[in-house]
Amino acid sequence: MRKTHHYQEEIKEWIAKAEGDLIAAEAILTAKAPGWAAGFHCQQAVEKILKALLLYSANSYPKEHDLTKLYQLANKTGSDITLVKKEIFVLTDYYVGSRYPGIKQSEITLKQAKQAYNNARRVFDFVAELIDF
Repeated sequence: MRKTHHYQEEIKEWIAKAEGDLIAAEAILTAKAPGWAAGFHCQQAVEKILKALLLYSANSYPKEHDLTKLYQLANKTGSDITLVKKEIFVLTDYYVGSRYPGIKQSEITLKQAKQAYNNARRVFDFVAELIDF
């Protein structure tokens, strides 16, 4: 039997927003548009799915964009996401670094952007399975 959650609708919205970022990243990759833009959306997808998990498991989430910190918080709630730790940590720098000139991460190749997408998709799929309703 599926359980209900006090924040169920908001959690579903976070999941939908995360999925939207994955769709945007995929469209950017298909169009062979700048890799930094795809990298940013990949980071955003993971940030949003982690916030959905935090809301689900701890009833709150911080106003935080650092995926490393969100990962640590999620693990403290008893949600074991260690299997996707590497993928999460790799995407952390794509929040700011991918959008501004003069920062190393802003120079994301199409190949790197595709890997970022694969990482984000793996994290999304893994974490979404932990949210049970």
